[in-house]
Amino acid sequence: MVGLVHQHHGWIGSTGGARLYQDILYTLLYYASDKGKGSYIKRLETDLYKHHTVNCISVMECFCLFHVYLHFSATETLFRMAVSRGYISGITHGEVYIFAAGLATLLYFFRSKNNTDSIFRVFRLGLGPYEEKGYQQRNHSQAAQPTSSYAKNDTNRRKKPSNSILKLVWEVLRVYKQLIDKVKTLGGKHSSCPHPNSCVHYVLSGGLKMFSIGCSIQIGLKLVFQMKNLIRKPKQFKEILFKKGTLNLACFLGGFAGLYKFVSCSLRRAWNKDSPEHALIAGLIASTSFLMYRDNTIALYVAWKAAQLLWNDGVEKGKVPEVKWFVIFLYCFSTAVLFHAAIVEPQNLRISYWKFLYNLSGGRIAAMSRVPIDEFGLESNKHLQAILKISKTHDQHVYTF
Repeated sequence: MVGLVHQHHGWIGSTGGARLYQDILYTLLYYASDKGKGSYIKRLETDLYKHHTVNCISVMECFCLFHVYLHFSATETLFRMAVSRGYISGITHGEVYIFAAGLATLLYFFRSKNNTDSIFRVFRLGLGPYEEKGYQQRNHSQAAQPTSSYAKNDTNRRKKPSNSILKLVWEVLRVYKQLIDKVKTLGGKHSSCPHPNSCVHYVLSGGLKMFSIGCSIQIGLKLVFQMKNLIRKPKQFKEILFKKGTLNLACFLGGFAGLYKFVSCSLRRAWNKDSPEHALIAGLIASTSFLMYRDNTIALYVAWKAAQLLWNDGVEKGKVPEVKWFVIFLYCFSTAVLFHAAIVEPQNLRISYWKFLYNLSGGRIAAMSRVPIDEFGLESNKHLQAILKISKTHDQHVYTF
């Protein structure tokens, strides 16, 4: 019986919900068949709690991420469908405008509300905790005193190395530390600024930190994906490092962090106060760095997340109604749009999602004949052949029933 369950549900075992359903069913059958050992119901409850609680949490997180991806994929598909019909025209750098509006909204919530959404963890990593709401109140005892004096005395107490190379390294480190200490006090900071050191240090350290993170991520990923080629041809290492676009992500992250902090500090000095509204202006200006790393997925994710928080905020304030089962309706609508595009208008579907549907259906999504649908005048069969060529998939499948 247990084997039949595994066999029956194996084809969907890769999905979170099916895996959870399969595990629960497996446990039920296991304990139901264990008649020789008493009180199996009690053991069933205990083991279900132990083995499936973590699985339930992971499934919920997986579903949330998948829902978000589904929504912005459907949004992009609807936009492409509207453009192909001539209802609207394409907007140059439109993804940058979407990203700027969405991110400015999210940063305003980051500055004005105590929100536990996962997106704000990214802001804490990229911008630090100083811009978060309530930071000054929570950390009043630790406010803004540079610690360079102790470090300076500590440096003087240490013995200098005798080796000539170590002496050179020691001297370089000493000069570097003196430079950092000067930057920490250069120009001072405004009384309303929440960061501990000078505004110059705050801007430079934030920008350089995110630049180094972006550089490490992009170069690291390129090295991993090109590992086989590098082993065969080590000379390609230089080409990968100095290839055009290698530092795009680093410039985006570093530019965004630096610009946001620079504008925020400038507004605090200009208005002589700190305000959450400053995040709107700083976010819009800092979003221009997205020109260095334009990506539809990132822009649409930020836009959908901003829309979600705006709606939740409106519900809390009683300005908009709470629509029951809206998430389910939105999921069904997005799924319908994507499946319609895959069958009738495949040219308007994102290639990555086409491959996903192709693999999920075992190629059946491509094998379905579009010739009868050509009567609608959308040339579905013609566009299907073009998509098959671009995605390197095919429609020649033999199925047995």
